[in-house]
Amino acid sequence: MASERWSTGDDRIDGLAPDMSVLDSGRWPHVSRLLDDALGMTADAQSEWLEQLPASDAADVRRLLAHRSLAEASANVAPVFAGLLDAALVDTESAADDAVGFSVGAWTTRQRLGSGGMGTVYRAECKVDGVMRHGALKLLQPGVDSREMQERFRRERQILMRLTHPSIASLLDGGVSADGRPYLVMAHVEGVSLDEWAARADVDLGMRCELILQLCDAVAYAHRMLVVHRDIKPSNVMVDARNRAHLLDFGIAKVLEETGDPARTATDVRVFTRAYAAPEQAAGGVASTAVDVYQLGVLLFELCTGARFHDDPDATRGNPSQRLAQARLRRGANGPARVAARALRGDMGVIVARAVDDNPARRYASVEALADDLQCWRDGRPIRARADSQIYRLHKFARRHWFGIAASAAILLVVLAGAAAALWQARIARAQAQRAETVSAYLEAIFRSIDPSNARGREVSAKELIDAGVARIDTQLAAQPAAAAQLHATLGETYLALGDYAKAEVQLRRALDRFGPDQAAQSIHAQVNLAEVRKASGDLDGMQRLIEAADARRARVLPRDAALQALLLGERASVASNRGDAAGALELSTRRLEAVRQRLGAGAPETLDAAMNHALYLDEAGQSGQAVAAMQQVVAGRRKQLGPDAPELAVALHNLASFQANAGQSEAALTSHRAALRIRRKVLPANHPDIARSLGAEATLLSNMGRTQESMTLWPEVVAVLKAPAQPDRAQLAANLNNWGVACYAVADYVCAEQRIGEAFAIWRVDLPAAHPYVLTAQANLAALQLQRGDLTGGEKRLRALVAARLADIARLGTSADKQSGLESSRALLVQALRYQRRYADALVVARQADADAMAFFEPPNASRVDARGLLARSETEAGDFVQAAALARQAIAEAHALAADGSTHEAWAQMTLALALLGERRAAEALAPARRGVDQYARFSGANHWRTAEARGVLGLVLAASGHHLEARQELGFALRILEQDRPYMPIIDVMRRARIRLRG
Repeated sequence: MASERWSTGDDRIDGLAPDMSVLDSGRWPHVSRLLDDALGMTADAQSEWLEQLPASDAADVRRLLAHRSLAEASANVAPVFAGLLDAALVDTESAADDAVGFSVGAWTTRQRLGSGGMGTVYRAECKVDGVMRHGALKLLQPGVDSREMQERFRRERQILMRLTHPSIASLLDGGVSADGRPYLVMAHVEGVSLDEWAARADVDLGMRCELILQLCDAVAYAHRMLVVHRDIKPSNVMVDARNRAHLLDFGIAKVLEETGDPARTATDVRVFTRAYAAPEQAAGGVASTAVDVYQLGVLLFELCTGARFHDDPDATRGNPSQRLAQARLRRGANGPARVAARALRGDMGVIVARAVDDNPARRYASVEALADDLQCWRDGRPIRARADSQIYRLHKFARRHWFGIAASAAILLVVLAGAAAALWQARIARAQAQRAETVSAYLEAIFRSIDPSNARGREVSAKELIDAGVARIDTQLAAQPAAAAQLHATLGETYLALGDYAKAEVQLRRALDRFGPDQAAQSIHAQVNLAEVRKASGDLDGMQRLIEAADARRARVLPRDAALQALLLGERASVASNRGDAAGALELSTRRLEAVRQRLGAGAPETLDAAMNHALYLDEAGQSGQAVAAMQQVVAGRRKQLGPDAPELAVALHNLASFQANAGQSEAALTSHRAALRIRRKVLPANHPDIARSLGAEATLLSNMGRTQESMTLWPEVVAVLKAPAQPDRAQLAANLNNWGVACYAVADYVCAEQRIGEAFAIWRVDLPAAHPYVLTAQANLAALQLQRGDLTGGEKRLRALVAARLADIARLGTSADKQSGLESSRALLVQALRYQRRYADALVVARQADADAMAFFEPPNASRVDARGLLARSETEAGDFVQAAALARQAIAEAHALAADGSTHEAWAQMTLALALLGERRAAEALAPARRGVDQYARFSGANHWRTAEARGVLGLVLAASGHHLEARQELGFALRILEQDRPYMPIIDVMRRARIRLRG
């Protein structure tokens, strides 16, 4: 089954992006807010303010100002930036004065320290009884004034009032400002953030563990007070001059005993920092104390290795006791200098693995349990996270008291080894006896269930009869090897049809061992079936060897057997197709179809089979319209010959749906897929892989139609069915895991996306050549996640290699629909990486080539054409050619509408791009309609709180601002920024939105 690329153009297009080459991505949110302040100041005020900043902050802001002279539209800024600012901010009021020195209650602000999702934090002071007190004052931001946000801010104050702990910043004061905004004042901690502290050269492993233990103590105290923090990350931990940790910002904390409005609680769950979110947080589940355990484990991982946990794809792979050491080795000289990899092997790795387990139930039951194991590790005592054993405890004891017990330990090991050997032999004897009794009882039960007198009216399943038949072959037919061989082959073919590949392989190999010289044809058929098992298991090399051996034997002993020759032509075509050679597969299938038609006639079942495979290779070669026409004839023929519920008809409908989707006939494809699924659910076992094929194809189609939320309910069943057999179909499993990951990416569940795509890649890179299109597809999808994390240069490097590999593969073996789609997908991601680095001229060159190739290869209407044209429209917008961009966007909208008349995420992207182009032309009134349509379609197909919907609402806000609708513009921009600054903080269009909001604030 073919894998899917990132299925919609908007899955690859995130808008403008920051110049991350001058700033580490982890500091971007903090420095971006400082940049926001700087852009709202006069030149003199800006210079004075920069002098007051910490040196590192001031240096970063100055570098960004040099690259981002937004108001003056310098040469380093995309023309769309200058154009949108000029257009959206015309005639709006000037920015509010953000200067410090104003009073809030009894406090006077002295320095702006930073901003978060809810408020701005200032260093403030007040005089009480003649004594000057200093604190950190947090004030709800203007524009973040919804009732929900005010309630959350007040709840933070209530939470802090409950907490008194030396490692939790204490609450000093709180109230409501003169303009009605809630505020609170916490003790001001003089120190540095956790990541800055960890970067110091003198911080050894012991100090790092001590700091985590301090945090564990603070978090455990909060849990005892029924408070879960839910946002433990480096920027929320300050370390003072005495190396004492202080936990800050309980803005998204939750009180466990709270029983408020369920709707409010659901909203709370979605507020988190994605890079440190536990899997259940990212999935929208219940955030229990296990979330804090997970986040403490992530901090421990990062302190020990110097690597960001969510940026390391191997952080949760391999032996838990070795993961931490391997992560430290991967960092090399970039990791903490005083932490050696060897110190992280063993128990420390197990502790971290237990804390960050994806399943909350498998993590430490409490923060105290995590702290206990850390203390045990420091003391050299056994940890609870490791399975208990006498040998393990002896090892830990010996490590603590090695000198005094060296000699006795050797003697003890000898004794233990002897005892273990005796115990092992006893277990083998018991197991053999139990196995003999179990086999005897099983055979007796099977025969009794088949005996009508004992079946008690229960219908005996075909699977039971087959299993019973297998059990009797070698006993009842021991003297008849030829008959036994034929039975083994027949049963192997039956198991293959039932999707039980492990049993099929066993039976087919037994048959091949027993066939006589006069059974050459049956033996070749068995080899072909065994090759199909190898293909289903992902062993293409094994499949090819079997087919070549079978064909060589046919040519030698049965050279005139036309049926066998046609069969093997079809199998060779399948090998070529799975190897990515679409042209070779089409040539072989053409020869097979002509041979079968001449021998049997156009209406024969064998001819219909050959015609169906030929249609598959037509589609792979990009001739989807011809494939649909050919497949419709096959469907009609099978329905007439076999009836409405035949499994063979379901196969034909499934393939017809695939070709219809590739030809742009989405609604027809959905109808065909559902008809195939109805048949398969009716006639096949519940866990048959063909049911997963239909479900997975329907889910992928829904995602490609922009109905990704609808598709998400199908994926768990798809993968569960595919994983059920003892020997799963690895090729199909990998394809569907990849497609599930694509869907997760589309709904912004990046933890799920990375996990599923990583699983698919792990299968493909073992089972397939490095240049296979499926391997390249997974690489491209992982590159998309790499860009999403802000690794632009690394993503670009990976994508350039991918584009080169895809072009080389096409030059060597020819192209196909899948190959061309994969190439366009990789190019689109490369355009994204270049745009994000502000290399707009380079991005435009790649976008134009991608558009030209997509228009030449695919027949309209086609999703790849829509995506390529929409991407080119956005690139032309960023290059300042608004007239050309608007024309291209309208073409993309028209073709997207032909694919799905009621809208899609494809069309939403094009509508948003059209609105930006019109805004650049100063035609704000005309831009309102496409901007609103873009918001409506994203909200319907991606969800109201999806970041893409937020981006579209931000674009609408810019258009509203330029149209004079200032109040509505402020609301749209506020909504957009609240989501984008958390989920996509590196998008430079955020700067445009932020400045527009500042101008509108006054």
